[in-house]
Amino acid sequence: MTDLEMTPILKTHDQGLLAVIESVLNGAEIPYFVRGAEAAGLLPLNATIVVPAAFAEQASKLLKEAQEAHEPVE
Repeated sequence: MTDLEMTPILKTHDQGLLAVIESVLNGAEIPYFVRGAEAAGLLPLNATIVVPAAFAEQASKLLKEAQEAHEPVE
């Protein structure tokens, strides 16, 4: 895998979740691209978040931590 290869880390239909993911990645200064977001105004959102392969592990870990932090406590 080269540094230019992009790795998908998450698929979502939720625009709110997409905003949170973008915030987490921006905060960590991880470059990313959202595939499918360009049609969000015309069609239902079907976005895939991709990051450079070199950042995939770090990005996945951050998203998992963010998800765990927002899970309801029973």
